[in-house]
Amino acid sequence: MTPETYKELLKDLQKREKTLVPAYLATLRASPALTEHLQARFTAAEVGGRFDDFALLCCRRSAVQFLLRTVYVRVLEDLGALDPPRIRGDWGFAAFREVAPALGVREFFKWTFRDLARDLPALFTPSPDELPLPSADLCREVWDLWHRMSGDRPVYAWTSDTFDSRFLGDLYQDLDAEVRKRFALLQTPEFVEKYILDHTLTPALKEFDPAKLRADGQTFRIIDPTCGSGHFLIGAFHRLADYWQAHGVADPWEAANRALESVWGCDINPHAVDIARFRLMLAVRARTGVTQLEKLAKLDFNLRTMDSLIPWERGATNQGELFPAMDRLSVYATAGDRTANAGFLNRAFHAVVGNPPYIMPKDPQKRADYRSFWPNSASGHYALSAPFVERFLVLGRPGAFVGQITANSFMKREFGNALVQKVFSAWELSGVIDCSGCYLPGHGTPTVILFMRSCRPSGEKVWTVSGKRGEPRKPADPAKGLVWTAISAFSRGAEDDSGAFVASSTLDKSRFLTHPWNIGTGLPEEILSRLQSAPSVTPIGETAESFGYSFQTNCDPVFLLDVSQPRRMNIPEQHLREVCIGDAVRDYGFAQLSPIIYPYDGLLPLANIEKTPIYPALWRYRATLFARTTFSGGTYRSEGRPWFEWHQFTKSKHHHDAAIAFAFVATHNHFSLSERPRVFNRTSPIVKFPSKTPRETLLAVCGLLNSSALAFWMRSNFHDKGNRGTGGGITAEDWERFYEYDATKLQNAPITTVDSEARLDLARALYLSAEQRAACLPETVLKRKTWAPTELETTLAVARERYRALTYRMVALQEELDWLTYGSYKLTDPAPATVGSDDIEPLAPGHRPFEILFARADDDADEEEKSAWWSRHGHDRVTEIPPNYSEAMRARIQARMDLIESDPRLQLIEQAAYKRRWQTADFDAETKSAAESYLLDRLEDLFAPGGPLANPSSYRLEQIVDAWARDPRTVAVARVWKSGDVDLTLAAEQLLRDHGLPDNPRRIYTAEGLRTFAAWKKTWHLQDLEDRGQPLVDPDTAKPLDTIESPPKFERGHFLTADAFSIRGKLNVPRERFIIFADLSPPRYGWNGWRDIDRARAQVDAYDLAEKDPDNRLPLPTVADPRRCGPTLGLWESLPDVRRWDRESTHAELLALAQEVCGQKSCPCDVVDAWQTWQDQQQKSRAKKPGRKASLPVVAPKAALTPAPTPAQPPAEPDAIAVTIEDRGFVFRLIEPFGEGGATLSDLTKSWGREPGFLARVLDDLIASGDLKTRGRGKKKIYIAASTSRTPET
Repeated sequence: MTPETYKELLKDLQKREKTLVPAYLATLRASPALTEHLQARFTAAEVGGRFDDFALLCCRRSAVQFLLRTVYVRVLEDLGALDPPRIRGDWGFAAFREVAPALGVREFFKWTFRDLARDLPALFTPSPDELPLPSADLCREVWDLWHRMSGDRPVYAWTSDTFDSRFLGDLYQDLDAEVRKRFALLQTPEFVEKYILDHTLTPALKEFDPAKLRADGQTFRIIDPTCGSGHFLIGAFHRLADYWQAHGVADPWEAANRALESVWGCDINPHAVDIARFRLMLAVRARTGVTQLEKLAKLDFNLRTMDSLIPWERGATNQGELFPAMDRLSVYATAGDRTANAGFLNRAFHAVVGNPPYIMPKDPQKRADYRSFWPNSASGHYALSAPFVERFLVLGRPGAFVGQITANSFMKREFGNALVQKVFSAWELSGVIDCSGCYLPGHGTPTVILFMRSCRPSGEKVWTVSGKRGEPRKPADPAKGLVWTAISAFSRGAEDDSGAFVASSTLDKSRFLTHPWNIGTGLPEEILSRLQSAPSVTPIGETAESFGYSFQTNCDPVFLLDVSQPRRMNIPEQHLREVCIGDAVRDYGFAQLSPIIYPYDGLLPLANIEKTPIYPALWRYRATLFARTTFSGGTYRSEGRPWFEWHQFTKSKHHHDAAIAFAFVATHNHFSLSERPRVFNRTSPIVKFPSKTPRETLLAVCGLLNSSALAFWMRSNFHDKGNRGTGGGITAEDWERFYEYDATKLQNAPITTVDSEARLDLARALYLSAEQRAACLPETVLKRKTWAPTELETTLAVARERYRALTYRMVALQEELDWLTYGSYKLTDPAPATVGSDDIEPLAPGHRPFEILFARADDDADEEEKSAWWSRHGHDRVTEIPPNYSEAMRARIQARMDLIESDPRLQLIEQAAYKRRWQTADFDAETKSAAESYLLDRLEDLFAPGGPLANPSSYRLEQIVDAWARDPRTVAVARVWKSGDVDLTLAAEQLLRDHGLPDNPRRIYTAEGLRTFAAWKKTWHLQDLEDRGQPLVDPDTAKPLDTIESPPKFERGHFLTADAFSIRGKLNVPRERFIIFADLSPPRYGWNGWRDIDRARAQVDAYDLAEKDPDNRLPLPTVADPRRCGPTLGLWESLPDVRRWDRESTHAELLALAQEVCGQKSCPCDVVDAWQTWQDQQQKSRAKKPGRKASLPVVAPKAALTPAPTPAQPPAEPDAIAVTIEDRGFVFRLIEPFGEGGATLSDLTKSWGREPGFLARVLDDLIASGDLKTRGRGKKKIYIAASTSRTPET
């Protein structure tokens, strides 16, 4: 199977998995017996959390296991180990039908798996948490997948000569996202495994000699304690089998068995261990030619499922006496399992290899236990990679060879300090191979390979391969990438600094006993030395008073608001602050900052939050906020902390406003001076100076921190996070790599006072230019409202040009600051000449000295090594100094180019990795976004107090557009938004639909979403009881409760549309601007900023419209005819909030009205279930596309409903799926603005707002009547208005 075919197979299996999971879930919901069984499993597992989450996980795993078992069967068949075949061809099923003619494919799958479980129980025996196979139809879909043919051969098939079992491990994690997330699976590339085995297993075989050990009654062993699906084990098996055959074992079966005796592995993931076992069995088949499944199934594999980071063997030896956390072992396994785990690990392992997980442990108790187990390496906010370094060493016998590829985060991040000082000082570190520049498929984290020995330190040197630059491009074959090729070419201990990508050297071991590690050599070391020893240099930590972020909420979706939210939530300024995030800190300024709820009175906690306007906004999330974990491991509720406070609020960082903020994770150093009352989260730490520090000092320091010289220092000392893209750990170029700008290490940044006056002049000019440039952004221009509607486009064009001019000025100022700083730190002698801010000549990005030289070198580079610097940033690319500059400017640029070429230090610093990127705003995109925000704000103005539509009601689109269009500014901005003439009705409708949600929750959530929403409503009911001082009683079981649990989070699958999830998020925060009364035809609209009582009154109005519709009067909703139920559901949802936040009498009045119009005492009821069934039937009917017809039929008046055959099944209207004139006109208006370019179904769906299946029906009608023409097929099909001068024929 080719890689391309495997990708197609994966896509097909993923499609099946998406279909199977909801089917499994529906089966579970419909079966009390299955539910009871899983409830018992959930209780016994003691995994915590909610049963619904556990059930969904079981459904996902059941779906994946079913699909994987079919893969196992197909592999065994194609490799000749399963004869006769079961799934391949038709023989197996035909033979089964002869025996059981009444049974189908589902039962055949069940029989096949049960039969194979006798030989391969680990793969084919259902787990206790596994659900029965899906329906016959779904099983048939899987069967058909494997019988898809290409000529006379199945599309998906394997052959013995090309089979590679690695895909099995890939497939398991690709199919099961939950497994990938939980176990942090990363498949080690084969070339990396080979490299590590070359430097561990190969010398171990030579030193320990398995043949000699066997003669002495001992066994040579290699273990991978994080084996996953067995990649290292397969490589070790083949090497050991080769060893035995080279040592006279002629029988391949005997050689394979001896190799298996030496190959050991364990992993926390039981399914991964099963796959490793299967792969080893297939590897034996490939080497020996044995295909009999019975014989292969009897092989012995030294594999075990366990958490190898738990030191099980300590509990079985006298080590336990010195082991204070020994009592914790019993928490993680039974006595029998503890003994078995200890026996498995308590062996003599001559080599230890692996690729341990890099994630941070999420379970607080397990995180604490690991710290107890490994106090020398699991320190602070550690990643699992740190204690696994120590774990690998401990597992080895004295002198064992140890090798692992792991995250390099410990080298620079604070948690690595203990590992470096306590572990590497006690064990032999022999090799450090920097892989951060390599392309390692699937690795998003920069990595390093460590070679060690399980013994005391012996030598004085450590062989080191350090990186210079990353892969210039993603290589077609990762094993032949330029960086990896350079690494693998070095022999151990080589001294070679001549390569472009990496250098090999032997460094003093003392360098690896201090933290952080810096494994650079030569010129970089000299530059760092000059930076730190230059005249008048002091660490910034000696003058600043604090470093780090100023707050964290641990529940950002609740506190952090959209810019438009405070008005809708009625939150006053005193309870708001601007919050700065790292991405907002750029080029001496701040991008648009978001508001955040500020639950404090000055710097003190609120004394009576119940009396503040923020109380209703936070109350809905009280249980979630109470459940936040405290620093001591408890919860806010258990420790009595106020539920509404931020998790951390560093008051000392807010006693005055001035602070230097910076981006915590970025490609380059971004520092900006903030002088307003803001708060700064983890992504944007701050440097805080004493309150009396002059502003001039802060500006000068900020200028230094933004210089290219300090950029070099920071990149040398901060943690390299690689990139964030697929393939990770590598970036196309060094200037794209992300670094973690660590506040702790920043305290050591060398700050000089040399040239401070000149630097202040440049920094002050940069800040002034940044402020002026920010005022040119379209959003700021539109907010000023000083522009004339007839001149808006001209005003924006002038602002664009001024933005460009100010950017050029800032580029020139930054260049002078950079070159001034080189002299300040004595990086070049004599100091280069610079000019002050008054003599600055603007300089275009792309014309800087280093960029001209960069472009020249890029011209000479091979095609695969060419840079994307200019195309990525939109900079001008030149190889000569442009003639438009003054003679003095051209001379200064040339002089600096000459200096760069002649001075090795400047050659190293004057590179794209250290120079500011100046990635300027996309003005077209910014203009459209600003115009949309302006139009939305004006729409909200209509409904807000004082607006023409402030009276709560359900408004027709025509009413809204009439009020909206009275302001000529609206028309002008709408033209800018749509880049020309615009239909305001269509524009308003698009904005209202894109930024609104229905008031009826059953038009927002899926069935699973409604279950989750019900859990939230249950939580709110319990909070009501708590507020009234009443006992907590579960409304479902009537059992008393001790506390209120946090409700479950929402997922994408809980919402009917992706847009709804995008608006609401996992905590279902109602961020939508507008209400859509979607049960009216045509829909009407309201404002999400109305008070609860006003919202309820608007919903009453909507119901009145449905009840009195002159064209379609509907009777009181009943089970037989529930159609009028829909408009009442929003009102019922509003009643509890009316009761909470308004008068009891008002609630009683509205409740009586709801009961009267529904004829029911409460909601939901049987009528709601009938309405939901009717809606589902409507949706299914509309999804069916009828054949083409010659012309649009006349729409008849709605006929009376026929009596329902049974109360539970209300019939659909006779013409329920007929397309109306209004439907045709609405869709035609959606298509018209796209002109001759046409629109795809995806384009139209965004503004449709109803069932997608019915949209397709309307489009078919318009095509049949000649109003639309089409081009293309499938997803690329384009719909084009046949004439833009007419409305569709009726």
